[in-house]
Amino acid sequence: MLANMAIANIDAELANEIANIKDTISQGSGNKIKVLPTGSFELPDGLDLGDEIQVVVVDFVSHNKFYATPYNPQNPTPPDCYAMGRKLNDMAPEDDSPNKQNDDCRTCPLNQFGSGNGGRGKACKNSRVLAVLLVDQENPDAHNAPDAPLYVLELPPTALRSFDGAVGHIARALNGPPVKAILTVSAKNAGTYALITFSDPVPNPDYAANVGRRPEVEDLLFRKPDFAAFEAKQASAPRGRANAARKPAAGARR
Repeated sequence: MLANMAIANIDAELANEIANIKDTISQGSGNKIKVLPTGSFELPDGLDLGDEIQVVVVDFVSHNKFYATPYNPQNPTPPDCYAMGRKLNDMAPEDDSPNKQNDDCRTCPLNQFGSGNGGRGKACKNSRVLAVLLVDQENPDAHNAPDAPLYVLELPPTALRSFDGAVGHIARALNGPPVKAILTVSAKNAGTYALITFSDPVPNPDYAANVGRRPEVEDLLFRKPDFAAFEAKQASAPRGRANAARKPAAGARR
């Protein structure tokens, strides 16, 4: 009895510390789940989730991004041309793209196989951007709370076949979009990047509650690149370097 009282008192004291916990640790920025090249999923606060997670995909959209210059992790730049949408055949460059490459994505030469990666891929990077709820096997109802955190998981081109296959399977088996399932997402090192795969879709008994979070994810899924910050950085750079990233690509069509 005394032991139980002591534990209760300690728990009460520890609970009081929660009010000040934000002042004792650094806060993660953003809400994007990173996929490390080593094959691990990492939360914005730096917590390593390992190589496998379970998620509910509340909603998703497609993004197309073209970069005129190779990616430099020391000096990341926003895309020269980009598009966001739900229907692939209807996608077209956004009006604020600094250097539009075509009138639409479907017929753009840079969005055809063979246009990039030494002829083995596309010059334009196709991705799916997912708004997800993390499912905790130790606390399986936590993601159904109305304030459960929503995260963004951006899939590279190498993950599209697996994700699209899972979406198609859920549509056939559960007669609905991916929010009707709980998906297992795995990552493994594939040299310089992590290969992401989707498997084991099981019915989501709480999809009705999760669908209710959809209005919250619109801004996450259609978030625009931060051109203002980049342009400010360009303005302070030498003139030659500032103009280099916005040259039209070979084969582009206006």
